[in-house]
Amino acid sequence: MTYKISSFVTFVTFVFESFAMLKIQNLSASYHGHQVLHNVSFDVNSGEVLALIGPNGAGKSTIIRAASGVIPSTGGVRTNGDDFHSLSPMQRAKYIAVVPQAISLPPAFTVWETVLMGRTPYLGFLGNASSHDEELVRQALSRVNAPGLSDRRVGELSGGEARRILLARALCQSTPILLLDEPTAHLDLQYQVSLLELIRELAHGENLAVLVAMHDLNLAARYADRVALLVGGHLTAIGSPREVLTPEAISQAYCLPGPSRGASLHGCATGSAEIMSLRVAQGVTKQSPHSQGVASSLYSLQRHVNEQNKSPPRSRRSSPPSTAAWTV
Repeated sequence: MTYKISSFVTFVTFVFESFAMLKIQNLSASYHGHQVLHNVSFDVNSGEVLALIGPNGAGKSTIIRAASGVIPSTGGVRTNGDDFHSLSPMQRAKYIAVVPQAISLPPAFTVWETVLMGRTPYLGFLGNASSHDEELVRQALSRVNAPGLSDRRVGELSGGEARRILLARALCQSTPILLLDEPTAHLDLQYQVSLLELIRELAHGENLAVLVAMHDLNLAARYADRVALLVGGHLTAIGSPREVLTPEAISQAYCLPGPSRGASLHGCATGSAEIMSLRVAQGVTKQSPHSQGVASSLYSLQRHVNEQNKSPPRSRRSSPPSTAAWTV
């Protein structure tokens, strides 16, 4: 009887851990002796998009870099029972694909050659691509609607086009985990929407675990299944957008006067685009024509979250297919 109970517990534990595709436990990291991440723990489940939000310098990009092994860290980063710290870079590349914030691509390479780099972990000793590898490159370019760019040199691409090619390279890597650091940077609004709809479809349709660092709270509220709020390297809240994006939480995270607080902004960082945008939305600063647009954007976030609060929670699996089309 004891054996049967023990076996059942082991089975349940295995099922639970297999659903939590990426497990981050007590993750800490430092730059030049200054600690910027403090014992951050959370899971990213298969089939979901988890958005990292927070003020500039909160640690969003650091989590992406630490989880992918780009920078040294302490704590645990695990998937499928494997500790990433014990894996070689080539082994790790079969689990995690990364779309970095900085666009650093070899300008003389063609788009086709750049996307094919995503197959590097699977190529043999001589590095020859198979017909299967080439088919995956075609599929990746088609997903970002960029097959017409395959013969272009990377140095000839616009910032938005290069961002899409980075995503195609990550998709070509065929990993169960996708990490993205500000993937909508340098993209026009229609491309931001199309890219995030594609990312959500990949998570829900192909059961990927997606962790994405974002600045735009509107986009996080619209496309993320869950949101993790970081402040000063600490995880302060995690849950659905309706649970995390509350006036109180945003007020505290971005050093804003909240419903029950005065107008003092003592101790707040200046120069952060997010903080300035939220100050404008709260009426703290004088609104120029541009800042009125920012305030309108933040107002739409509040309205979107309020509408979510009035409606039943949406299923992660029930999102309709995207009808937005990428255009060059």
